[in-house]
Amino acid sequence: MLIPLVGLVAPWVVPFALGEKWRPAGEIVLWLSLYNAVGLTVSSLSVIPNIVGRLQGQFVIDVARALAVFLLLSLGHRAGLSGMAVVKGYTLVMIVNYLACYWLYGHQVKQVARTGLTAWNEPTASP
Repeated sequence: MLIPLVGLVAPWVVPFALGEKWRPAGEIVLWLSLYNAVGLTVSSLSVIPNIVGRLQGQFVIDVARALAVFLLLSLGHRAGLSGMAVVKGYTLVMIVNYLACYWLYGHQVKQVARTGLTAWNEPTASP
C-alpha cells in the first residue's frame, strides 16, 4: 500500500525536493509505482506453477511480455514517442502481464482443488 501512495505524491514531492526540472521524474515514479504495486502483489503467488508442475502457461506469459516490451521499446523509438509515453506503455504492458499471471495462478489453483491432480501426479497413458 505504501508504493502507490509514494507514487501518488511523487509528482509534487520530487520537484519540490530536487527542483522544477525534475517534475518528469516525479511523473515517472507515479507510473512505475502503479505496476510495481500490482507486481509485488502478484509475485507472491508466482511459485504456484512450480508447485503444481504446470509451467507452460507461465512460459507463454513470459514470452508474450518480453515480446511486448521489445516491440514497445523498438517501435516507440522508431515512431518518435516521448519517453513519458514509453513509460506509460511499459506500465500498461506490465500491469496486463501481472493480471494475466494472476488469472493463470487462480486457474491453476482451482484446477488442482477440483481434480486433486498436479502435473507431478497425473496418471500417464500406458503404451
